[in-house]
Amino acid sequence: MYDPKSMKAEEFISHEEILDTLAYAQENKSNEKFIDAILEKAKLHKGLSHREASVLLACEMPDKIQQIYALAEQLKKDFYGNRIVMFAPLYLSNYCVNGCVYCPYHAKNKHIARKKLTQEEIVKEVMALQDMGHKRLALEAGEDPVNNPIEYILECIKTIYSIQHKNGAIRRVNVNIAATTVEEYRMLKEAGIGTYILFQETYHKESYEQLHPTGPKHNYAYHTEAMDRAMEGGIDDVGLGVLFGLERYAYEFAGLLMHAEHLEAVHGVGPHTISVPRVKRADDIDPNAFDNGIDDEIFAKIIACIRIAVPYTGMIISTRESKEVRERALHLGVSQISGGSKTGAYSASISYLNKEGILRNTDHESYNIRLKSDYSFLNNRLTIGQSMIVRLAQGKGNIDQDTMFGILQFPSVVPVYDPTNATGWGTSANINLPNPLGYSNVIDNTNESTRIFLNAYLQAEIIKDLKYKFNVGIRKDHTKSRTYTGIYDLGTFGKNDAPDLKEGSSTYDSWVIENTLNYDKVFGKHNISLLAGYSAQKDKHYGLNGSNSDIPQFIETMTGNTTTMSASSNLKELALVSLFGRVMYSYDDRYLFSASIRRDGSSRFGKGHQYGSFPSVSVGWNINREKFFKPLENVFDQLKIRASYGKLGNQEIGDNYYPTISVVGSGMNYLQGNNIWFGQMPYVNAVSPTNLTWENTETYNIGLDLSLLNGRLTMTADAYVKNTNDVLLPIPYAGSAGISGFSIQNAGKIRNKGFEFAVNYRGSIKDKFNYYVGANISTDKNEVIKISTGGDNMTISGYSAHGQGGRGINMFQEGHAMSYFNLIETDGIFRSAEEIENYRTADGKLIQPGAQVGDVRYKDWNGDGSITTDDQHDVGSPFPDMTFGLRLGGDWNNFDFNLFFDGTVGNKIYNYPRYRLESGNFNGNYSTTLANSWRPDNQNTDMPRFSVTDGADNKWAYTDRWLEDGSYIRLKTLDIGYTLPKQLLKKIKLENVRIYTSIENLFTLTKYSGYTPDLGESGVDLGTTYNVFTRGIDQGRYPLPRTFSFGIQVNL
Repeated sequence: MYDPKSMKAEEFISHEEILDTLAYAQENKSNEKFIDAILEKAKLHKGLSHREASVLLACEMPDKIQQIYALAEQLKKDFYGNRIVMFAPLYLSNYCVNGCVYCPYHAKNKHIARKKLTQEEIVKEVMALQDMGHKRLALEAGEDPVNNPIEYILECIKTIYSIQHKNGAIRRVNVNIAATTVEEYRMLKEAGIGTYILFQETYHKESYEQLHPTGPKHNYAYHTEAMDRAMEGGIDDVGLGVLFGLERYAYEFAGLLMHAEHLEAVHGVGPHTISVPRVKRADDIDPNAFDNGIDDEIFAKIIACIRIAVPYTGMIISTRESKEVRERALHLGVSQISGGSKTGAYSASISYLNKEGILRNTDHESYNIRLKSDYSFLNNRLTIGQSMIVRLAQGKGNIDQDTMFGILQFPSVVPVYDPTNATGWGTSANINLPNPLGYSNVIDNTNESTRIFLNAYLQAEIIKDLKYKFNVGIRKDHTKSRTYTGIYDLGTFGKNDAPDLKEGSSTYDSWVIENTLNYDKVFGKHNISLLAGYSAQKDKHYGLNGSNSDIPQFIETMTGNTTTMSASSNLKELALVSLFGRVMYSYDDRYLFSASIRRDGSSRFGKGHQYGSFPSVSVGWNINREKFFKPLENVFDQLKIRASYGKLGNQEIGDNYYPTISVVGSGMNYLQGNNIWFGQMPYVNAVSPTNLTWENTETYNIGLDLSLLNGRLTMTADAYVKNTNDVLLPIPYAGSAGISGFSIQNAGKIRNKGFEFAVNYRGSIKDKFNYYVGANISTDKNEVIKISTGGDNMTISGYSAHGQGGRGINMFQEGHAMSYFNLIETDGIFRSAEEIENYRTADGKLIQPGAQVGDVRYKDWNGDGSITTDDQHDVGSPFPDMTFGLRLGGDWNNFDFNLFFDGTVGNKIYNYPRYRLESGNFNGNYSTTLANSWRPDNQNTDMPRFSVTDGADNKWAYTDRWLEDGSYIRLKTLDIGYTLPKQLLKKIKLENVRIYTSIENLFTLTKYSGYTPDLGESGVDLGTTYNVFTRGIDQGRYPLPRTFSFGIQVNL
């Protein structure tokens, strides 16, 4: 019977529990949601149970394996950074009376010479190790009561600690000797050892006894219970380990973690270290004689899963592993530093960032503090923990949507400084733009923020397999902003004769509580998991803003002058409640089923419409687990088909917490006599209908997972349809209504159809060149199926190009893609007066009567014989027809490289800076491309005639002249490294040295003429009502920097 608190080896390392664990892992290894939940738990730095970790080890999904590796590497960095503490092994004696069949020291081996170091020899060996820089030793000795008694070991320890050499003294001596008595462990403790290490070799009792046929080590229980005796003897730091290759690695992995859980349950602290040796070739030992050997990939996965399961435990790798294996293991978790234990684990970190902005006065400074702790009680049946993040930040400057093209358009011939100007700045008389440097200096904009995130939980095992968890999260944000505008004269842009001051502060408080019950049970080939829960959340936002203009110079506070002072405040609250449940079932890892449902309520909506129900269901079939698939099992590692349906809800509509309630609007002022009376009125701002409710998205998905050639080739494919119903859209009121703003309404239905495919291959050429290739491709087409408000031809306008966009640069309309570009289509330029004269309708009407040679020719889309805003129509989408990525990498003769390409095909971009710099509608700088405009002496060009005084048709913002192809392919990252040869490093006493260079955004191949084609949605307000309208709109975004990094990695 399994009992982690028992002192009997066969109870805390229960054979039946391990078999159940392996079955549990097999049944859940393809359960993506469950694996995601395990990974999310592991990210909290509180470790995993042996069952949870075994699921990760059994997982065969390539993308999840990469997530496991990434999480392990992150945990390693979080706790231990990039360093490793080196222990030099010192073999005292190879005399041994045991008959271990895997060990060259076994008693029957007559090929090796037996040797036992004298104290004088030990002094020489230690000094040699000190000359190499070692400060820590691991003593090794065979089990031989005559040649290696405890007295000999104690004498060796005393000798080592007494040595004073030119490089100092040995700081720590770890000991790896055979299992012994409590009294002898107490003697080792008094001698000052660091860690007592004892490899279990294998946790499979029957295999253990066969592998140790003779000698004291044959006693499984005495050997397995040794750590308990060591800790009873006062040794706090003990090191576990198994010899992978003797038994199935999954069995050993589970047993190893169960042993760690046992030590925590009984002694309150887990192992100080875990070692991960593998069976290796040695005198009289052939590793091929053991049919449970593991390859490097499985070995790396074991290390990663151990790191995730016991994040605070140090890990040791054998020096007999190859350089490549050791280097990879270092990234995934191997270390010799412990930050705590699972029963009392803690971590703390602080970081500081000071970044000077690319533009002047746009600096940023921040501090981040993280604290975390977890504690277990009652044999791990009760756990509590907390995590806290504090972030303090301060920023300067203000970058708005016009930052870049404002700088580009300001005339470069205007001097920056002008001594004749009282405020010292150069100005332009014919452009309504400020001197960029002057503007950045006269406006002092600072923002300060304090953010605190606190999370605490309690988890209790009520009965076997049934757990209750309570979680509470608190968030507090406080921000302050201050804008001081000094005295300036910036010409036609404006003049400020006295300073102005604006100050604001806001406080955001949020709490969330969650209660869950979780039941997990494995019986035979059946695995079932049940979850039920309730959560509640409340957000509260308070803002206060004030301004004071024309204040005295050098008085940088508000003066209290009520004639120039204004103030306002606001208070908003939001509440959410949820009930949810989930059931997951699998049989023999062949047939998989999952179903869940949520019932969510939001205070944004009115009574009778506050709640929405959102179910989901998925099924999967691992065909490769079927008996009829046996003939192909040597080809296919996995063949899985799956299907799912899910419904998700959305209630996010920005900061509008009360969309269906009329709130009082300010700014309604009245004149009585010579005085202005400030008023407030209801029903002047847009209000949503009372039946406003949740937006919901239904997704139908079918997929295929395929793995071949022992995992070297993997493929995944998915096809999906997403129907978003009751889309929350901002609907404008008619201007005559006298109501400002937009009414949020459930205004339509959107459909997305797409396909996703990914393939990865790993291979090698003659075991010298290892490489990998990975590619992914996805397509997506969206369409507005229905707009259920405003009549049959209802359209919603988006980006306006600062009021120059006609009916709207982009649109939301039934039968089209979301935010399609709504522009007049161009058809080249007129090459002759004859072309203008012949451009007529069928009934002879001249279509562009005012055109001149060299002007743009527009398509009369509606056929009415005139080019007007009525000819704006769908000319393209900001969404790509296809996105793709390509990863390549490899290593050869100490060189390594990695490349990542990404790109899109078929998306369009509206280039607003081009419109500003080429249309002639604006004063200031013009683009150099205008030098190629049509002229009588330059007729062989596609650029229209340019004129400031006429040719107005060429200046329209709402034509596809400014629309460009946004397709691109970019080398996103390139890493190249070289590891110096070992023979060279030995001379300078270094373990490993790697020189590398890393380049980001090395090049981009695109036809787009702007700074970057990779736009997405903008985080800056572009004056649109719906954020999707910002997609594909370039208002002068700053280019992605091309970054070159050079470095050297040194392991001592």
